Parts: sequence; structure tokens; C-alpha cells
Amino acid sequence: DDEPVVVDVMREVLGPDGYEIAAASDAWSARGLVEGEDWDALLLDVMLPDENGLELLRWIRERHPDLAVVVITAFGTVEDAVAAMKIGAFHYVAKPFNNDEVRHVVARAVQSTRLRLENRDLRKALLERHRFERIVGRSRPMQEVYRFIEQVAQSRSTVLIQGESGTGKELVAQAIHRRSLRSGKPFLVVNSNS
Repeated sequence: DDEPVVVDVMREVLGPDGYEIAAASDAWSARGLVEGEDWDALLLDVMLPDENGLELLRWIRERHPDLAVVVITAFGTVEDAVAAMKIGAFHYVAKPFNNDEVRHVVARAVQSTRLRLENRDLRKALLERHRFERIVGRSRPMQEVYRFIEQVAQSRSTVLIQGESGTGKELVAQAIHRRSLRSGKPFLVVNSNS
């Protein structure tokens, strides 16, 4: 926020709750803060001296998708609120704001960011733990299968797995699915032999 009074009020409102607070008065400084450290929440004014806050919100969503951003403005319109939420704002607060509302929204935003990061870390740990848990083999051909799984899992292409009955086609398909961008979606086995 480019208004020192608003920054001071935020420090008074949120400081007693134990938050580490840093302030930026323009979009350029805010980018530096966001890139410099990991934050749990960001309060963002729509009207900044060097850039529209919604443009900064787009930039943040692209680079830090887990960071909860609360948009604040004195010139709040329904259109601004809808635009901010479509871009990915966690919440929208109009000035003058209620201190208790800000405390509540920030607490929820912090919790949201922490849960997203924890979920991402748990998925990553689970993937590492079950890397190729049911596929057995250390031979050179099996190492090639493992590399193939890692490679195709990141593509959006359809993969056809062929082989004799009992060779582990379904295990390979499951390993590809777990590593793919669609890993959060259901894995459905269809038996085409019947």
C-alpha cells in the first residue's frame, strides 16, 4: 500500500498476532519482497503509484501460486472484486475496513497458504516414497523403463503400453499416472481382454 497510514494501521492490527510484517509502497518494491522471501499472505492495494494492483496479482499468481493474496482498495467496485477473484485473490476487502475482519481474513489466508504448501510437500514425499514401489528390477532394460516413465509422465500425450500378460503393464501405467499432471485425478483400469 502506498499510504503510510494504512501500513501503520496494519502493523497495529496484525503485529500483536505475531505476524512478521514487511511493507512495500509500490509494485516494483512488492515484487522484490515477494521474490526475496517466502510469505504466508500478502495484502495488496489495487491502486499503486506505478502499476494497477490487479496486474501485480497476475504476476504473483504466475510465480507464487500458493501465496494467498488479499486485495484491498478504497475504490472498491463489484467489477474489481470479481476481477480480483478471477485472477486468484484469496479475498477482497474494501476500505475503510473493519480491523476484526482484516484479522480474520489474514488468519484464514495464512492457514490457506500453509495448507497448500503442506499438501504439495506431502504429495512430493509420497511420490518419492512410492517411487517405483511395486515395479521390481535393476537391469539395464528396467532402468530404461524407469527413465521412460519419468519422461512420459510430464507430457500431455496419450501413452500405449503393450506387452505379454503378467509383465506389469498396469504397474507402469500407475507409475506414469502418479507422476503426471493429472495425478490428483482418478486412475481407472479398463480390461480390454474381456
